Amino acid sequence: MNIFSCNISDKFQRQKKEYRDEKKRVTAQLVSALQDPTVVVMADWLKVRGTLRKWVRYFCVLKPGLLIIYKKNKTTKHGHWVGTILLSTCEVIERPSKKDGFCFKLYQLYFIIFYGNATL
Repeated sequence: MNIFSCNISDKFQRQKKEYRDEKKRVTAQLVSALQDPTVVVMADWLKVRGTLRKWVRYFCVLKPGLLIIYKKNKTTKHGHWVGTILLSTCEVIERPSKKDGFCFKLYQLYFIIFYGNATL
């Protein structure tokens, strides 16, 4: 019985180590992709409705897993960073619209709601 439990314990320890190593590898890949300025899915202006129901234009950069929001165009020296949304923590709802483009709503953790209306 003791030999059997050692084999299970060793196998479990190997699985845990392989899992940790794979997690580190994937995390390193993701971090390098997010930090690489050349990895951009799309970058354009987006009309955003805040909690006061007022629409404001922000310059947004869509990267794999992230939506980075700036007050001004990021390519200028004074592109002030407003915030970053982790898309893996959001639920996206597309809303029907009669106007050109499309409208969507992002439900984020902590009940912060982000509305967007754009041609992005």
